[in-house]
Amino acid sequence: MKYYLYCYDIASDKQRLRCAKILLNYGERIQESVYQIAVRKHREIIAINRRLLQQIDPDTDKIHCYYIATKNHPRCQKIQPLPSPAITPIPFASIH
Repeated sequence: MKYYLYCYDIASDKQRLRCAKILLNYGERIQESVYQIAVRKHREIIAINRRLLQQIDPDTDKIHCYYIATKNHPRCQKIQPLPSPAITPIPFASIH
């Protein structure tokens, strides 16, 4: 598998929704306008790009596609916060 990252800035809600549906057919949404796509063949990326270009206005919209890695050679990882350690409250000493 080869992994790609797609991100876009699309003005029209209708066109943005169409592009989101296309990308969701091939991968997962990472953020609102960022998707990780997994394909076996480069021609799949060419097909995705053609479908996306049919949906946008090239004068106002932008779509970027970044090659990330193959399954055997990952170039990115998901970074998540570590769980917070349990905090034990310190009892207040009574003042005499």
